[in-house]
Amino acid sequence: MKSGWAADYAAAIKDVDVRQQQNRYLLNAHLQYSLSPSAKQAIQNGVALSWIVLIKVQTIKWWWPIKVSALEIPWVIRYHALLNQYSVKNLSDESLEVFSSLRAALSYMGSLKDVDLQLDASQAQQHDYQLSLKIDFDREFLPIPLRAESYFSGQWFLSSEWMQWPLLK
Repeated sequence: MKSGWAADYAAAIKDVDVRQQQNRYLLNAHLQYSLSPSAKQAIQNGVALSWIVLIKVQTIKWWWPIKVSALEIPWVIRYHALLNQYSVKNLSDESLEVFSSLRAALSYMGSLKDVDLQLDASQAQQHDYQLSLKIDFDREFLPIPLRAESYFSGQWFLSSEWMQWPLLK
């Protein structure tokens, strides 16, 4: 359970747009990562932080949700003190970007462009589909001493809630 002030540090889904291009559905989204003072201090001390963007497409059959596709986009951000730079790595495609500020690095992580939802447009004509999106802070990526604290301190509740949208045919 989150306390009132912990929600100020949670990740948030700000804008989602799904468009059909040729025979595929592509997702564009703007996500926001807000770090608590504890998380900022940890990253400045060389602790890497990780979030996983979870994307699900489901349909409802006989009142039960049935998963059609599921994607995970894992991000790792770390600070390199000697270079005074932040690196952001997308673990799904192993891409690495470097930034001079924490704000720029978090902004980069918050921009999803043309993510293929792995749903054929011809399938979408047959059923109603729902898109679900969540940003999940990966506590298991933290060093063991911080991991235990992260389960009990509101400063480490950095995940978003699940959000859902209907996919229009």
